[in-house]
Amino acid sequence: MRFQRVLLVLPEYPGEHFKRKSPPVGIGYLAASLKAAGVECFAVDAGEVSPAELERTVRKVAPDLLAVSMMTFRYRHHYTLVARLKGMAPGARIVAGGPHVSLFGAKVLEECAELDFAIEGEGEISLRLLCEGEDPGSVPGLHFRDGGVKRFAGANSFLLDLDALPFPTYECLQLGRPHAISLCSSRGCPSKCTFCQSTNMGKGWRARSAENVADELEYWYRKGHRLFDFIDDNLTLDRRRMFGICDEIERRGLTGIAIGAAGVRADRVDWAILERMRRVGFSHLSFGVEGGNDRILKVLKKGETFAAIESAVKDATELGFNVTLYFLVGSPYETLEDVRDSCRFAAKYPVTDAFFSNLMPIPGTDVMEWIVEHGRLLRQPEDYLNDTAEFERAPLFEGPGMGYAERVAALKMTDEVRVKIRRRFSQRRAQLRAVELTERLAVVPVVGRFCSPAVSRAFLHRTLLAAIMAWARVRGVVVSH
Repeated sequence: MRFQRVLLVLPEYPGEHFKRKSPPVGIGYLAASLKAAGVECFAVDAGEVSPAELERTVRKVAPDLLAVSMMTFRYRHHYTLVARLKGMAPGARIVAGGPHVSLFGAKVLEECAELDFAIEGEGEISLRLLCEGEDPGSVPGLHFRDGGVKRFAGANSFLLDLDALPFPTYECLQLGRPHAISLCSSRGCPSKCTFCQSTNMGKGWRARSAENVADELEYWYRKGHRLFDFIDDNLTLDRRRMFGICDEIERRGLTGIAIGAAGVRADRVDWAILERMRRVGFSHLSFGVEGGNDRILKVLKKGETFAAIESAVKDATELGFNVTLYFLVGSPYETLEDVRDSCRFAAKYPVTDAFFSNLMPIPGTDVMEWIVEHGRLLRQPEDYLNDTAEFERAPLFEGPGMGYAERVAALKMTDEVRVKIRRRFSQRRAQLRAVELTERLAVVPVVGRFCSPAVSRAFLHRTLLAAIMAWARVRGVVVSH
């Protein structure tokens, strides 16, 4: 069976979780691969349209295949969405993919009767083969139904030549003007962190060439875009490639841009590479710190030292990067004093923000195995993975390190620290804006006519800073002197 009209569907997520400020890269790659194969492709974000609009889209497109991307978070809601889609297009087949399928495989077909197919691993090649009419039994990574029997075609191999994939251009989406364009320049993670689901997505790190990455940047730059975000787990893992990307940005004259990097390992950067990145337009870096000392980092199998993390954060802030730090709260054997170490480090440098995530055990991870052996779950995964438990700031398990009351205290402590860090950043940003405006206005002739430049600068700075602070308070922005 061939499929000629495919509708790619992104599920809805609550609140700020997985809130998309830029086009979805995964869907973009699938659409680009299908387009190259001559398959007509459409896409809809169920979180951005009403249920009625979603149904109108499905009926208007009239797809013969619906493809739904699934994360483990809220997976039951994804199953409900699949059932709704089946009701909207009863003649269409439905395939699921994404991290949830890669983790649970055939179990997804067992739990969601409306699904016809599920693809483990990277989907660009497998989805294309399915649409081209290949026998399901020969499509790598495909789970499918054969009569009343569920079958598996065999493991999906990871794509090695990422340059061979067409990069996303999102013709199937009505983009409007996105906040930023997201790019993925590498896949896979060689780290062994005990809490991370990505260990189920492949341990080998594979990367696009510097030239190929720059081609994508330049494509969007020529269309007028200036804000970009790299969503790689390990953008700087290959030092030579990272310098190459910077060289290509400079060589092609891609000036006036601001680039963020969501996944930077602290032990894979130093002053030289950070300075080079800053010079060509990188402005925001995120570091996964996770724990506030070497003991917890070792427990989590981070594979880097706390000294390396501190050195990277220090260098990045001194170079003027906006830096976001990510910590876990409630790691195995973590004590309240360990959490205080995390808080002290988060407040030590002038970072933009610090997230302290309530550790959520994911089935299949080492942390879950540790809890089963040494502690106990306070709620079952099928419950907390399908609601907003991560944001309720309530412990999900107990184990050696902290009891329930201490875990509650640790979450409250980190909430307070984050508020102080954000307030400090807002104050610093307000002061910088006041200085910038002061320098611009101090040279205006009408100002200089009544007082000296030095006096006018001092007066303007105080006046503008007060005005910015007042505006921030009215708008609800957390700012203090």
